[in-house]
Amino acid sequence: MEEQQTYLIADRLIERSDTALQSALAACHRSAARPRCMCVPGGVEMYVARYHRFVVKCMPGTGALHHPRCIAYEPEPDVSGAGALVGTAMREGPDGLVDVSVRFALARQPGRSRPSAAASDRPDVVAGAQPMSLTAFLHLLMERAALQRWHPAMAGKRSYSLFQRYLLDAACEIRMKGVLLRDLLFVPEPYYPEHKVAIAARRNRRLSRLTVREDGRIPMLPIIGELKAIEQGATNRLVWLKHMPDLPLLIGAQVWERLARKHRELIDTMDAVAQTRVVLAAIVWARSERELHVDTMTLMLTSKVWMPLAGSHELGLHDALVRAGRRFLKPLRYDAKSWGAFANFLLLDAGPRPLPLHVLDPWAELRDQQEKQAAIDKDEGCWRWRLDHAMPALPPVATIGDDN
Repeated sequence: MEEQQTYLIADRLIERSDTALQSALAACHRSAARPRCMCVPGGVEMYVARYHRFVVKCMPGTGALHHPRCIAYEPEPDVSGAGALVGTAMREGPDGLVDVSVRFALARQPGRSRPSAAASDRPDVVAGAQPMSLTAFLHLLMERAALQRWHPAMAGKRSYSLFQRYLLDAACEIRMKGVLLRDLLFVPEPYYPEHKVAIAARRNRRLSRLTVREDGRIPMLPIIGELKAIEQGATNRLVWLKHMPDLPLLIGAQVWERLARKHRELIDTMDAVAQTRVVLAAIVWARSERELHVDTMTLMLTSKVWMPLAGSHELGLHDALVRAGRRFLKPLRYDAKSWGAFANFLLLDAGPRPLPLHVLDPWAELRDQQEKQAAIDKDEGCWRWRLDHAMPALPPVATIGDDN
């Protein structure tokens, strides 16, 4: 049952690693036939999408029908903050696209320090929805890119290049304000000094969307990248991305104050915690080709392999799971009030159902500890670790073939 990667296509069983898979998926794509993932008895119907290659994707609402070991497995939305947004701020259609409603605009009126609701290119497509924040938008994109999950075959392969490609692939599945996110999102390509001129030229073409329109409105777009440093400049703070070292993002005083209030602990400690990264998502506008201004921004801690983390207190368990060669995923917060109500990780190889793993941090605020304890009490049979005690043994790997 290694990663459950066998598909039934036109009465033929094909492994995901089979060189014939792409031609079989191309035939499905042309005919709109449905392959079946055979990770469970009877299989689960899927569909074929096309990016730079053909990819088998889950039908809406079917992710939890797959076996937890299966790469197509998706937990029920209520195990993370996504549960409060499904069907409102994000709605997946039969075409596989996710329409999202967001709080931030993608254009600003001239003379306004902040965008108004009228500054959006188009109204949000999900009527009556409670819009999602920029943080929830980042979590959605990370989840659609499967960067919140891990299996042993990923070891040594989760590079920045893969991070960029997976995010851009995921953006092909999301529609925001009536526009496909792939046409808006900018993720800097891997930076090599010897190719800096060509890289800058490609970036400038991509950012040409930020040119002021004829009606005077100032377009904005989302940028995601790895944060390298934040420096105080003459009039603005300069935000440097690791793979965009020749062009900083500029943050004014008001935006910085909001960011500092929300992410003070992360900003203060981002250079002190080894084996972590900080991912930035920002909505930016341009005053010129060399002057990108931040309208709003959020930060997220990740491990070195781009796994989102609620905080550094999760790093010990994350690293133990990776070293042990386990399969697991990280439930994301989205716009929930805190991370405490959710398992820190879900273990996917301990049986026919995901096993919640909880970390109780005795140095956290009392309210957070109480919320985490309530989640532990709710998850009957879960694994738990109180950080001022030795880590308990991890649950054993279920025997393949005996955990259906």
